[in-house]
Amino acid sequence: MKYIFVLFIALFSTQIFAQKHKNKLDYLVTANGNDTIYGKFKKKFMGELRFVSTDDETYAVDPVMFIGYYDASDKCYYEQKKMDGKTLWLTKIISGKINLYEQFYNTTQANGNFISIKLWMAQKAGSPLLQVHASSYQYSKVNGKQNLEYLVRDNPRIFETLQGRNTYSYKIVKDAIEAYNSEQVIIDTSSVKRDKPIL
Repeated sequence: MKYIFVLFIALFSTQIFAQKHKNKLDYLVTANGNDTIYGKFKKKFMGELRFVSTDDETYAVDPVMFIGYYDASDKCYYEQKKMDGKTLWLTKIISGKINLYEQFYNTTQANGNFISIKLWMAQKAGSPLLQVHASSYQYSKVNGKQNLEYLVRDNPRIFETLQGRNTYSYKIVKDAIEAYNSEQVIIDTSSVKRDKPIL
């Protein structure tokens, strides 16, 4: 009886350790969304990302084969999205009825200065990926505030709050999306003007 009890404790402890360890591992989510592969990312020369599974299989982090991945070292989840005809990995900042994504662009200005631009995009089920804010208006293709208003138009309280603001910032975008995701949404949008996004 003692032997069975000790064996049970040993197996149970191993399971807890494995589960705890799994939470600290990187992982890939397959394109069909039905499988998660745990392991560790290996960054190669020129920034190419490779993944080595716990079974010692090596994978290229290909957006055709995988729809998402988690990098435990920076505690970020990345999701595959199409932008301007290209498939990219975007950092997912907020998950919910509206998802919020981030990407950085590095570019050179006409005067030769190097700048980094932070771009936020949001997406709701059934809508395209819309730019909602950029760190430089010079490089912003659209009016992000109008796109955010479009996404929250079925919640009059949040919609009207956004319309009443004279300022617009990353904090306002994040607060509006978090509020939208946590509230019950009102479906009647007949009195709301913002019926089309600006792509």
